Amino acid sequence: MGSSGEADDVDVVLQALAHPLRRRIIEVLGREGAQSYAELMRKCGVDDSGTFAFHLRRLRGLVEKRGENGEYALTGLGRRAYDVLLFLRGEKVGRDVGEKSERIVFSDRVSFVLTREHVERARRLGRRIIVRDIYELVIEPIPSEVFDEVVEEVRDVALVYAPVELRAVLDEKLRDVYKVKYYSGDRPQKSLFSGLLTSLSLFLSSLERRHGVRVSREYVVDPAGDVLVLRVEACSARLLVGDVERVVMRVSGVNEPVSGLREQGGAVYAWCVGGKNARAEIVMPKGWPRKLSVSVSAGDLAVEKIVVRVLELKADSADARLVLGFSGDNPSVLVRSEASAVRLNLDFTEGWHGVARIGIESEASSVNARLIVPHDVPVSVEPSYDATAVYRLVVGGKRVSLPYRDSGFDDAVKKVAIGMHASSSALEVVVEKG
Repeated sequence: MGSSGEADDVDVVLQALAHPLRRRIIEVLGREGAQSYAELMRKCGVDDSGTFAFHLRRLRGLVEKRGENGEYALTGLGRRAYDVLLFLRGEKVGRDVGEKSERIVFSDRVSFVLTREHVERARRLGRRIIVRDIYELVIEPIPSEVFDEVVEEVRDVALVYAPVELRAVLDEKLRDVYKVKYYSGDRPQKSLFSGLLTSLSLFLSSLERRHGVRVSREYVVDPAGDVLVLRVEACSARLLVGDVERVVMRVSGVNEPVSGLREQGGAVYAWCVGGKNARAEIVMPKGWPRKLSVSVSAGDLAVEKIVVRVLELKADSADARLVLGFSGDNPSVLVRSEASAVRLNLDFTEGWHGVARIGIESEASSVNARLIVPHDVPVSVEPSYDATAVYRLVVGGKRVSLPYRDSGFDDAVKKVAIGMHASSSALEVVVEKG
């Protein structure tokens, strides 16, 4: 019987081959080797950069960006996907099935230290390293270019300690990792039994995931402070206000995701990462939180009419739909979207004062923002132009040109200022004057 990691790899390959454009990307890289973004897009016969970037992001783990020139190439798993594609088409596979694996896997340990010797040896052998199913991983100082070349991914790890110099390359290789702590100088000496309760919980969750058990959990905490920080990855999450006095989070699915809800330092932290058919619902008391900070990756998010002062949203290969009202002084919205579809419904009709600021940064995404603003509140919209982006602005039912500024905006005490930057994206803003 294969391991859960092997089963996950099969799922990744099958999902990649399910779309014709992703099959074409794998085929081009398999036949012709590393390609620049522009070359790969041209050889795949695609004109829409946003669509192409979206599907390229979906091949994470099979396709990677290498070297100073930033060319795209197949990973070890990507080469296996290419072999599967050839086999299904009845073409000759380029290497024997019995050939020695190109990857070295370190897995199923409570604690593990990845040393420079491990990485240098794999490099000499021309093989790549995967680290997975480990509670505590410590990475020793390793040159970033060597680490980037040799380490393919770090998956299903609860806690990672890594040199701060590796932050840029390591962040791209993390899959289903709960927490990363970066250090300077000598590597930390951590106790094997630190965080024993968390370790035990993750271990039990791992057993449930391996055997495909349908599970459900409920977490309850007091709404400490006024901040909710939510992380969603490969999960479907829903936020709403209910008739409750505490924050309630319910998680369910087959192959339980790593999830939790806790209060720390005057904020509430919630997370739902991985798992088959994983769903999370968070019910919050009315008037809480004042600040909502959400990161959603390879999942989807629905936020149903809650009132906040500050929204921060980071979407990566995700689908996000948010309905929000605003209150308090100088409310703000910051949205960063990459290879995602984001729809915002923002109600500024009452309950706030000062200058409401909205910032939208979009790469290879589709973003639609609908604002409801009182008729006497002026609005300005300032885009940062990019030839690969398409902007559309509608104010009061009429399409208007950019940049846009209502008369009296500069002297107004209460106003809405919108800034936008997009590349390879479609960005639409609709302002309704109530």
